[in-house]
Amino acid sequence: MLVSLGVAVLIARDLLALPAEDRVFVRHLFDWIDVGPSVSASTSGWTPLSLTMILVVTAVGSLIHLYSIGYMDGDPRFGRFFAYLNLFLLLHAGAGPGENLLVLYLGWEVWGLARTC
Repeated sequence: MLVSLGVAVLIARDLLALPAEDRVFVRHLFDWIDVGPSVSASTSGWTPLSLTMILVVTAVGSLIHLYSIGYMDGDPRFGRFFAYLNLFLLLHAGAGPGENLLVLYLGWEVWGLARTC
């Protein structure tokens, strides 16, 4: 998680070094639904707002990991707990860069399912 935080900080540094009009990076991943003239595309966007969410998720997630190492010490389900925690944080951070409501909604719903595990 600390490595993810470091990568997010490096991306933030590079993104904020750009001029203000170039601080939006959108990447087309694939098309979800192609129905005639209407196409629902899956895109990932890096904006200062989505990057702020990723920085908060990775920073808080790092602190949760550091605390949980001591708290879960000796528990027989230590590995399972961290697998679920990493899945939860991955999905939480993945919902941020979604460029349309469908990606945000799907990310949020899968995040909710991971939270109940």
